[in-house]
Amino acid sequence: MTTPWYHLSSIIGAQRQLIIDLSQNTDINSLTIINRMDASLNDLAKAVSDANKSIGPALTQQDEVKRILDREEQRLKDRKQALDSADENQKRLVDLTSNATLRTKAMNNIYLVVVIALLLFIGVKLIAGFIPDILADLLVILIISGTIILVVYMYYNLMRRNNMDYNQIDLGDPAHMDGSKASNKSESKNLLDARLGGCVGQGCCAVGTTYNDKYSICVPNKTDTTAYFIDSKSMGLLSTCTSGTVYSDSELKCVSSS
Repeated sequence: MTTPWYHLSSIIGAQRQLIIDLSQNTDINSLTIINRMDASLNDLAKAVSDANKSIGPALTQQDEVKRILDREEQRLKDRKQALDSADENQKRLVDLTSNATLRTKAMNNIYLVVVIALLLFIGVKLIAGFIPDILADLLVILIISGTIILVVYMYYNLMRRNNMDYNQIDLGDPAHMDGSKASNKSESKNLLDARLGGCVGQGCCAVGTTYNDKYSICVPNKTDTTAYFIDSKSMGLLSTCTSGTVYSDSELKCVSSS
């Protein structure tokens, strides 16, 4: 039976002590005992040799094993990051698609109101010969005025919606934040023109917001103490970034500072 390598130290110590004791013994039987010790030491040498063969490669290849494990860990981290990025992009694509669908639906509702108004107008003209003229004129006035008011209201409501998220409404910034009402009016007019003719990037964002290229959204401007966090989709304190992490303007969250 092979002696476990972790017991070799104690065995060698015991054998060494026995040899010291025998060297001080003048008995004739010492030679026999020494021969037995020699055989025992030979067995011990063989056990040490076997142990070296079994644990030697593991000890000498530790650096290589560590490099393999580190490489595999980094590969898994890269894979996780790629999957997280793909998941974020997929979610953003769904949000953009939903936003475009809602805006298209709102425009279609406006067109529908106009079509219904035209049909009602034609209907009134067709029955004008069977009803008093004053009643026909009153119906025409009601149809035209009602259609104009409804279309203006629906269009105004559409224009108030955030270009990146239809479910959010841009209320605009108070006048005192910009220091000039005239400046607000000018910027609002430019923003309205951009919406009518389509917008790209920062042109889609209201005053006080900045366009984020990664997520294709307009986010509130960062202050000295607060910033927009993509996870909560709201403003949060910069102090929530713990030691070793910093707020990233592109990622919109706390990332490693290294």
